[in-house]
Amino acid sequence: MVFLSKNKLVKTYCQFYIKCLNLSLPLNKVIIFSAPSGSGKTTVVNHLLSIMPELGFSVSATTRKPRPHEEHGREYYFLEQSDFETKVANG
Repeated sequence: MVFLSKNKLVKTYCQFYIKCLNLSLPLNKVIIFSAPSGSGKTTVVNHLLSIMPELGFSVSATTRKPRPHEEHGREYYFLEQSDFETKVANG
């Protein structure tokens, strides 16, 4: 078994994604990272954004309350349930 430091693991993981997804210019792909809370999605995405400035980041909306380190409009748009439902209804 091989153990990697967090930084090495993130770089290895990102290299794997770049290779598997054939990420090259022009980018015409949407990449979705979905995994349980605390699994390292933000770490991987931040590393990809740092080495591939041509990538963009889409901010999602949620009805949950922000965690202490989160900022409205950066990690998520934090909405009340009624506001969220109104936005969905209005398209």
